[in-house]
This record gives sequence, C-alpha cells and structure tokens, in this order.
Amino acid sequence: MKEIRRLRKCAGLSVKALSSITGVSAMSIYRYEQGKRKPDVEVAAKIASALGCSIESLIDQKKAG
Repeated sequence: MKEIRRLRKCAGLSVKALSSITGVSAMSIYRYEQGKRKPDVEVAAKIASALGCSIESLIDQKKAG
C-alpha cells in the first residue's frame, strides 16, 4: 500500500487533505503508506476515488507505475 503515497503526491495532496476528503484519519493514512496497516475494501475504495485511480492500482505497484 506504499503506492498510496506516490499517488497522493502526484495528485498534489497532503496527508491531511486526503484525510479530509476521505474521512479516514491522517494517522491511518500514514500507516497505510508505511505498509504498517492495510485498509479494508471500503476505505481503499474511498482512497482510490479521492486519488482518481482504481483499488487495484493501490495494491499492485507494478501495474500502477
């Protein structure tokens, strides 16, 4: 899930902004980006929607690049 960070930066969003858009805590987003936690499907869908990508691109780093 470290791909979230790359996609977030490409979208020009801070962690706080992504948190505000998705309703997911900034701490959770940090943990997802660091690979310490994995979001459930509902949260992954919110993040993907906010970043304008598919859930698959969040998970599969090879396809996302």
